[in-house]
Amino acid sequence: MMQIALDNPDSLLIDENRIIRKLGLRCKEPRIVQLIWFEKTNRVSATWTLYVSDQISIAKWGLLALPHDNLKRMNLLEWMSKKPDIVAEARRQLIIDGLLKE
Repeated sequence: MMQIALDNPDSLLIDENRIIRKLGLRCKEPRIVQLIWFEKTNRVSATWTLYVSDQISIAKWGLLALPHDNLKRMNLLEWMSKKPDIVAEARRQLIIDGLLKE
């Protein structure tokens, strides 16, 4: 089952991964975090996730695209408020790259 899921990754996450990398953010390859087999229907459901791999990339992602989910947004904003030096460096890099205005 796992191999079938790995052979058929979530196409939206693959696209998101490509966009993230084009923006200069570091992230790990999409991973399966949960795999469920429904015996009655003989179907499989895979839950995929994508991890940004370093603090500068997390801050850049927060500056470029805050999550729509309220809890995730609040957690990210709280994290960013505790890391002003990292956020400042991320902002500087985004401005240099032309992805953020001063």
